[in-house]
Amino acid sequence: MLKIYILLEVKSLKPTIYNNLIMNLLKQKPLLFLLGFLFISTLVFAQRGGVLKVYTIPQEAIIKIDSSKYISGDAIDLKSGSYEVKIWAPTRKLVTKTVVIGEGFYKTLSVKLPASKEFNVYRRKLHYYNASRFGLRFGPMLVYGIMSGSKLIQNSNYNKDADRYEKAANTSSRLYETSFWSADIAENKANFYANKEKYSDAVEKINKNNKFILYGAGATVVVNFITWKLSNKLKRPEFKEDAKLARLDIIPTFSANTTGVYFRYQF
Repeated sequence: MLKIYILLEVKSLKPTIYNNLIMNLLKQKPLLFLLGFLFISTLVFAQRGGVLKVYTIPQEAIIKIDSSKYISGDAIDLKSGSYEVKIWAPTRKLVTKTVVIGEGFYKTLSVKLPASKEFNVYRRKLHYYNASRFGLRFGPMLVYGIMSGSKLIQNSNYNKDADRYEKAANTSSRLYETSFWSADIAENKANFYANKEKYSDAVEKINKNNKFILYGAGATVVVNFITWKLSNKLKRPEFKEDAKLARLDIIPTFSANTTGVYFRYQF
């Protein structure tokens, strides 16, 4: 009120007296006068709108308000009013949020963009392609490896059985040769032939498994050669989508000194 009073009073004074009063006021409290001026100016401009910060996942998302573009974390100065905020990133859905900004508002908005329907379909096709390609290239070898490994484990058990039956047959043979009573002779003879038959059966199974491992290796090589060729004919799926907020131009550049590719986002 003191300043207003002085200004009203000095209107009737001469210009030289008016200037002297203003100069004296500034000389007495220049810092206070400057701070007051800055404070009042800040209040006046702050009341014109507010600040909006948008944080996105992924961070490289495009933020568009009216015709202006921003990136995640930008401090966006907006006038008071309602705004439609569009957020989009490649392979993500376009998300639209309505934000109301008031005088002096400071508002933050966090948005996580979900994967788009097109990208989800592409991912499923890509998983199927990778699984098919892997199966054709390495499936026969994996199957042969599992089956041959099982045969080797069986052979290990058959070898133990064959050793046991062989020892039992040798024991029965010695007892047969040293037996006196006819009943003992008949029993040892029967045990000998029974153990001999079991031994022969175990050896036959071992030989059968060895043939499977040998012939299976050759067949696996032939089959795997064919399936590997078939895997090369599979077509890898391609991902295509229409840019929602920007257009990506890929422009090849050729010159005498450099050759490259120029990427450009155009809104």
